[in-house]
Amino acid sequence: MRCQTCDYPLWRTTRRACTECGTAYRVTDFRFRPGAVRFSCPHCQKGYYGTSPNGLLEPAEFECVCGKRISMDEMAVEPAPGVDEQATGGPVNPWVERSRLGLFRAWLRSVFAVLGDPAGFIRSMPSSTPTSEGVLFAGISAGLGVAMGIGLMVIGWAIVALVLQSASGTVAMAKASMLAATQALTLQIANGVLTVVCCLLAGFVAHAVLVVLRGAKVGLGRSMPAILFTQGATSALNFVVCCPCNSIVAPVWWCVAMTLMLRVIHHASLGRAVTASIIAALTWMGATLAVTTMLSTTVTGSSTSFVNTTSVRGDDFHTKTGIYPTPFDAVVQGGMPLGEVLEMIAPDYGPVSLGGLDRAALDAASLDRIESIARRIENILPSKNAPFRLGRAVFAYRDATDEATAWHVIIIPSDAGMTEADEDGDEWTVIRSRGVVTYDHAAFQSRLDRENERRAAGGASAIPAPLSLPDLLLAPSLQDPLPSP
Repeated sequence: MRCQTCDYPLWRTTRRACTECGTAYRVTDFRFRPGAVRFSCPHCQKGYYGTSPNGLLEPAEFECVCGKRISMDEMAVEPAPGVDEQATGGPVNPWVERSRLGLFRAWLRSVFAVLGDPAGFIRSMPSSTPTSEGVLFAGISAGLGVAMGIGLMVIGWAIVALVLQSASGTVAMAKASMLAATQALTLQIANGVLTVVCCLLAGFVAHAVLVVLRGAKVGLGRSMPAILFTQGATSALNFVVCCPCNSIVAPVWWCVAMTLMLRVIHHASLGRAVTASIIAALTWMGATLAVTTMLSTTVTGSSTSFVNTTSVRGDDFHTKTGIYPTPFDAVVQGGMPLGEVLEMIAPDYGPVSLGGLDRAALDAASLDRIESIARRIENILPSKNAPFRLGRAVFAYRDATDEATAWHVIIIPSDAGMTEADEDGDEWTVIRSRGVVTYDHAAFQSRLDRENERRAAGGASAIPAPLSLPDLLLAPSLQDPLPSP
């Protein structure tokens, strides 16, 4: 029986405060092996032995043989004769015993121990346990969750890839699928690390709340396990106990488990412990959501499909000796993948037809046939390097400079033709000399006007309103089937 704050022995005394640090305690705060400790009457020293499952006296208050009315909390406690102090404890903490149990068994038993009896779990953990123990436990839970998520995604991607390949056989789809897989994998790993980092933040917040409410009796190092172990165990619900209601049960039980642990650690009132737990949980969820959203935006970019899948830059349309007559010439000369051009013309893998070839046939076509399409397009292009439109792409690169912000291609959003475009809908995508940017409907026109002012200053042709340009894909010469190879 040792102080939960400083680990000082509390045997053979009736004083219910640690003589080392002053922390108050009760005998019922501890668990013992039945019959392993002796309770002594404070009046006659008569010994009694606990027979309850927790090794405590039943009943807790009774009349001693000396005639005095006594209660268990008044009695001195010491190991029973012949019993070593280390053998007096109640249930062994599985995490402390992981060297004997093995890491995975210790983790699994700890999960169920925390879920089933969080107060008993923290009581059985030595007060000297460092925060790194909780970080390891929460890290394993997060890591297993990441591994399960990756496994399910791999299975899903494999099925989708087979279906797509069977349906269209396009290399572009396979490339986009691989990029999406890489992005999702990156986010999964980042979320695993983020879970533990936000737990540390939540632990700091919980302790700070207790300090403000004057409920903190011990240091920050003792508060941290309450957050790390309870979060690690409740997050494991998602793959230890498969149930659709976990999304509701897990956060609620996390707050309950945190409350019970904080009460044991700090001897805090129920109200203070509940307040600290709820604020800590909200902090964790808020920080996780904010950083996850930022990571998702950084990794995947705009919601526009082209931005998610392309690696093209505006200067890819230019060679060292001049300008490709058409974007398909860039494909023929190896300056750009065909899939990138098709994704500009028909984003989101929409249908496209050139020379009687659909998307799948174009993807499998020879370079000779692609060059034939390029020549047909060149023959109907407007003069003086004016911008031209193919599908949803307006190509303005022929008069663009190599300035970093110069516009080369505009991708028209799918809802651009609506009378009142949805403010939360697709965005206008602009490929510039260096990088890709997006603009919402409200900002696009002013940005286009600014680009045209820059072009006018350099003597280049202006970019008309994209929707006012005729779609050359509809020209009969581009729809006529190519001669058989």
